[in-house]
Amino acid sequence: MKRLLLLFLVFLQVFLLSFNPVKGNDIDDIMSELEEYKARLEEVRQRMQEVQTHQSNILNELDEINSQMYDLEAEYTFYQTKLSQVSETIEQASQSIAKKDAEVKVIEKALKERQDLIMQRLVALYRLNRGRYLEIIFSSEDFQQFRNRIAYFQRVFREDQALLEQTKQLIAQLNLDKQQLEEQKALLLRQQEQYAYLKQKAEEEQKTLEEEYLSKKSDLVSLALEQSQLEGEESELIQAIEEDQAYIEYLLSTTTFVYTGEPSEAGLIWPVQGNITSYFGYRSWGDFHRGIDIGAAYGTPVAAAADGIVVAAEYRGTYGNMILIAHANGVSTVYAHLSGFAVGPGETVYQGQVIGWVGLTGLTTGPHLHFEVRIGGEFVDPLEWLP
Repeated sequence: MKRLLLLFLVFLQVFLLSFNPVKGNDIDDIMSELEEYKARLEEVRQRMQEVQTHQSNILNELDEINSQMYDLEAEYTFYQTKLSQVSETIEQASQSIAKKDAEVKVIEKALKERQDLIMQRLVALYRLNRGRYLEIIFSSEDFQQFRNRIAYFQRVFREDQALLEQTKQLIAQLNLDKQQLEEQKALLLRQQEQYAYLKQKAEEEQKTLEEEYLSKKSDLVSLALEQSQLEGEESELIQAIEEDQAYIEYLLSTTTFVYTGEPSEAGLIWPVQGNITSYFGYRSWGDFHRGIDIGAAYGTPVAAAADGIVVAAEYRGTYGNMILIAHANGVSTVYAHLSGFAVGPGETVYQGQVIGWVGLTGLTTGPHLHFEVRIGGEFVDPLEWLP
């Protein structure tokens, strides 16, 4: 009668779940989908971290570019100021050169006039024959007048020569000043050319930095857009994961009994269906295995092997989440590495009733059920007690 009741409950569960319009009832498929969502979520979060790191780097680069642009602006202003100063000095030098040039021309004109006057005097004296010249000198009434006339002629010649010499020296000095001004102007022109080159170079570097700045800003906008898209995808994945987890919990909560075949002669059924991945007894590395490991997908419902009372449902070291059930005739069974509990200590359970789900808690490398059978507290090979 109890077996018929179990079959009826199983068929009823399948019938009710078949009307769920959202997802299928295959926990393995949903678990697979859940793992895909989790893997994608990890990728999205990793990419978000990369995007955030890239954004931080770009912001640092923008700060550096701003600093460089500020320095270049100061450099550009400096060269612009120097150019203005040099241009003004060149203009002043040009004016001074023009002024010196005008002075030289005036003095040269005066020198020419003086030279012409002296030449005229010399020509006049030349035309006077020597006798006439001597006559003028010796026609003096006395010696004193004679001396005065000679002194006069000498003074006139000396003054003419001195004036000519002074004028030539003045012209030479003016030409020297003019030459110095021209050399100064040439130096200023070279400085002007150098400052113009440095100013142009600063302008070009500033333009390059502005282009780089705009490019970085564009990258930042693209990263912000990608960040927004990733956040949206993250939110959708989290929602999908929560929905799958909730649906899995729903499926598991509605699975109250699991049919795993007819009981053995000892009265036990398989807690889950699956391949044996590790047997009872000593293993190759010397460890004694107290039960058997049954391979099963994460979340697979685990059934009570027989009627009994739950002695413990707790986390226990390498066992992880573990349930201990006491049965009749000193028999007890252990179910380890569960993902969660469907029953608690002190509860009465029936054969085939779901008591938990396959998980990864404790010391385990993959989802499976560790199942033990104890007789009077002694560990025995579960395979000898199972169908």
